[in-house]
Order: sequence, then structure tokens, then C-alpha cells
Amino acid sequence: MRMVYLIYNSGIDDDINDILQRLNITGYTKILVAHGSGGAGRKLGIAIWPGANNVLLMVMPEEQIEPLVEAVAQLKNSFSKNPGISIFSVPAEIHGEAPVGVPMKPEPR
Repeated sequence: MRMVYLIYNSGIDDDINDILQRLNITGYTKILVAHGSGGAGRKLGIAIWPGANNVLLMVMPEEQIEPLVEAVAQLKNSFSKNPGISIFSVPAEIHGEAPVGVPMKPEPR
């Protein structure tokens, strides 16, 4: 299992929702209005550095990650200027009940 972090410009939220629906990704947590600085510059929600990001946290099997990465890359490439989209993952160990849409199976030791 992996924890996937998808950080993106809040202005493309509908596009990201379309990707989630198309890939049947139903289990996630969305954090709205995240401020920070990255490849697309600063987004601090103020006049000097306007804008904000949203953050999606998703726990999923490794085999579901590549289709998501490909869809996000395709979306990113559809813009003439980088809107600010980053995706990365780290190993995740589930304790207790599995999140919605994630099968619960013990990890081999």
C-alpha cells in the first residue's frame, strides 16, 4: 500500500475530480486552501502571491498509482503554463479498518 499525495492548484479542482471519477478512486481526503511555495511559485492567498492549492491524500495499492500518475501528467501537459501539480507517494501501513475503497489484507513480513 502507498499513501499518495496530490497537490494541485485549486483552480483545476474540477479536472482532478474528473480524473478521480474516471479512475474510480473513491477513497480520499481532500484538504482545501493549502498555501505554500513550489514549482509554480508561491501561492499564499494574498495580493502579492495570490492563489491556493488543494491537497488530496489517498491510500491505494501500488498498481493503481501508475494510471493516476499518467492521468495527472496528461492534465499537466494540457496547460501552456504549469498550473502547479505535484504527485508523490510513500509506503503506508494500515492499522485498524481499511479506508473506503481499499481492500484490507495483511502485508507480508
